[in-house]
Amino acid sequence: MKKIIMISAACFLTAHVFADDIEATVTTAAYGENNGTITLSITAGVAPYSIVWTGPDGFTSTEEDITNLVPGEYCVLVNDFYCGTAELCVTVEEEPYVSIDHITSDNIQVYPNPFSCQLRISMHTGRADEYVFHFSDDTGKEIYSEKHYLPAGENNLQINVPETHVSGNLVLRITDNGDKAITKQILHIK
Repeated sequence: MKKIIMISAACFLTAHVFADDIEATVTTAAYGENNGTITLSITAGVAPYSIVWTGPDGFTSTEEDITNLVPGEYCVLVNDFYCGTAELCVTVEEEPYVSIDHITSDNIQVYPNPFSCQLRISMHTGRADEYVFHFSDDTGKEIYSEKHYLPAGENNLQINVPETHVSGNLVLRITDNGDKAITKQILHIK
């Protein structure tokens, strides 16, 4: 009987994990992607901890940090060795949809301009998508095109335009999968 009382006393006198003893750092998911993350930080209590996460679509995990998350609310229940309990709910947000409609020609850097055969393009995309880079002459005739799958975020690519056409003004037209386009004037020199 004495041991039971001592164990019970230890349960009530030992530092426990409480709600304000856990924090979560949340990384937003890219639009249409399952790449949100939650990193849990437990600052009190006595290990080992029992961790149970729940989330959207029946999601469950017993890992401290969870990854590849869809947007939605995730709740964690943490129990420490001496019966301390903490619960925390956080939301993984989703970045807004950004199509090529939201990209202006000012957000696309094309250099060098003028160029001879090699062109560098820097642009920020709001989501991963396939983009087609079309090069047309002054008459609107397409002289070259190239497809690139670009991840969401800042992208830098290099395009080698064949020297099969004469020097002069060109139009660079960038289209996404929805055939939305943005154009930029460039100058080709031989």
